[in-house]
Amino acid sequence: MPLTEFFLHPLILSDLKGKTSTEVFEETVQFLVDKQLLPPDLRKNTLDALIAREQKLSTGIGEGLALPHASIPGLPGSVVILARSKEGIPYAAPDHQPVHVFFVILVPSHDYGAHLRTLAHVGKFLSRPGMKQKLKDVQEHAELQKLFKEAL
Repeated sequence: MPLTEFFLHPLILSDLKGKTSTEVFEETVQFLVDKQLLPPDLRKNTLDALIAREQKLSTGIGEGLALPHASIPGLPGSVVILARSKEGIPYAAPDHQPVHVFFVILVPSHDYGAHLRTLAHVGKFLSRPGMKQKLKDVQEHAELQKLFKEAL
């Protein structure tokens, strides 16, 4: 199944203002609510789920990247957003480097298989040579879509 099928609404939030992971999650969730991709009544549950997941085990993968992800009850479909911080956010990544790119993945809790498939496809996507740097450099939605298509 192509990677693009997992991304119902790939978005870019290019200038995060948050200075901590919690602030980044708050900003990202609010952005999704504002764009009407996350129902307002799911805002608190989504934020709580992202924070709880991060407290279990860091989603930082190194090289300035993190993959925060959560299963959300009542979410109508998968939502993926690429959020970027120019300054970088202190994060519990394996290489202890600040995170500049957050690949946030939200999936409906009723479809655990979609959660695993999405993470697997994103992992495969990120393992392509040069892809992590390209994600750091991407500026526009069309560029992100192009990266996804090139990776297929």
